[in-house]
Amino acid sequence: MQARNDFRGVKIANSCPPISHLFFADDSLIFFKANLQEGVNLRNFLRRYEQASGQLINFEKSALSFSPNTPVVSIEEFKTLFTIPVVQGHSVYLALPKFSLLNKNMQFSYIKEKVLKRIRGWGQNLISVGGKEVLIKSVLQVIPTYAMSCFKMPISICEEIERGCAKFWWGMDNGKKQLHWKRWKDLFLPKQKGGMGFRRLVPFNQALLAKQIWRIICNPNSLLARVLKARYFKHMDIMQASLGNNLSFVWRSLIWGQELLDKGMYWRIGNGKTTRVVKDKWILGCQGTIKPIAYGLEDQRVSSLLVDGKWNEPFIVQHFDQNIVDQILKIPLLSSDEIDIFDVVIHLIERDDVLVDVAIDREQVVVAVVVGYYAGLANDRVTSDAVPVQVVLCGFMGTTFIEERLR
Repeated sequence: MQARNDFRGVKIANSCPPISHLFFADDSLIFFKANLQEGVNLRNFLRRYEQASGQLINFEKSALSFSPNTPVVSIEEFKTLFTIPVVQGHSVYLALPKFSLLNKNMQFSYIKEKVLKRIRGWGQNLISVGGKEVLIKSVLQVIPTYAMSCFKMPISICEEIERGCAKFWWGMDNGKKQLHWKRWKDLFLPKQKGGMGFRRLVPFNQALLAKQIWRIICNPNSLLARVLKARYFKHMDIMQASLGNNLSFVWRSLIWGQELLDKGMYWRIGNGKTTRVVKDKWILGCQGTIKPIAYGLEDQRVSSLLVDGKWNEPFIVQHFDQNIVDQILKIPLLSSDEIDIFDVVIHLIERDDVLVDVAIDREQVVVAVVVGYYAGLANDRVTSDAVPVQVVLCGFMGTTFIEERLR
C-alpha cells in the first residue's frame, strides 16, 4: 500500500524514511496522515486481510490517537469510518512512557512505585539473606532495566530505588529500619572484593544506553539508525554527533550513553589515510590529542608514519617522545589494503598493575555493557573510592596484541 501511495506514513525529518507501521509482540501500530482518503484505503486493506486470512480485527481492543493539531472535524470523520474509540494517548506503552514530560521524576515515578510495591508485598522477616539477594538481583534491579535501555532515568529515582533495596536488605523491625552494618555502596562491589555484586543503577543506565549506540554503529541500515541519522547526524557519524537543537528526550539519553562509549572508541590503523595523527584517537592509552616534539604533523594522516605497510620507526622516533614511540610501535596494523576502522576494546587495569585486555567483537554487545557498567562505576562520584579496579576504555588492538600482553 505504501509503495502505491495508498497511505504515506509519517516522517520526523525531510530525509527520514517514512514510518507506516511498527509491530510489537501481538500489537500493530499503523501510522498515516489524517487524510480521509488514506483512512478509506486502510479500512479497505484491513477488510481484504480479514477475507484472505479468515481472522477478524477486534476493533473494541483497538484505539485511534491523533496529533494535537488535527482538526476536530477530521477526528469525527475517522471515528465514523473505523468505529474505533479515540484516546488522547497512552501514557505508558510496553512499560515505557509514550510522551516526554518536563518533570522527569513524575514521568518515571511509576517505576519507583512498582519496585516499592514489590518490597511492601514481601514478608521481610520470613525471607533468608540468600533469598533477599536473589530477589534484589533478579526482581527489584531488573524492573527498571527496560526503561533504562531507552531513557536516562533521573538520578533521584535511581537513588530512591537503591534506598528501598537497602532497607529491604537490612530489614525492618516494627516499621523501623534496622542498623545498616555496611555502607550500601560497598555492597556494589563483587563478592570476591567484599561486596554483594548489587548494581548501581546510574552507571548501569549509562552502559545500557551506550549499548544502543553500539547497536546503531553495528546496524547502520536498521530503521532506528536511519531515522536518527536523518534527524540528528545527517552529515556525520553518530560518534561525532552532539545534542543540537529541538532534540527529543530519547536523543538526549543516547548522547549520554555516547559519552561512555566514546572513551573506548579508537582508530584501528589500516592504510592510515583516514586517521589524523594529532586530532584523532588511535594510540593506546592516550586520551585526547597527542603533541609531537617536532612540527609538520599537525595536518598529516597516520599514513605519513608508514612505509610499505609497516611503521617507519626512524621517522616516528624523530617526531615523538619515547613513551609515545613505544605505544605506536606496539600497535598491530591491519592490511595495507584496508581502510582505518573506528572500533572499541575494553581495557581493565587492576590497581596492582595486572593488565588485562578484553576484545569486543561486534556480535558481543553484552560484553560491552557489562564492562561498560564497571567503567561507569569507577567514574561514579559515589563509588569511585570504593571500586578496587580502575577501569579504562581503550582502543581495539587486536587479539595478537592481547596474547602478547598476557604472556
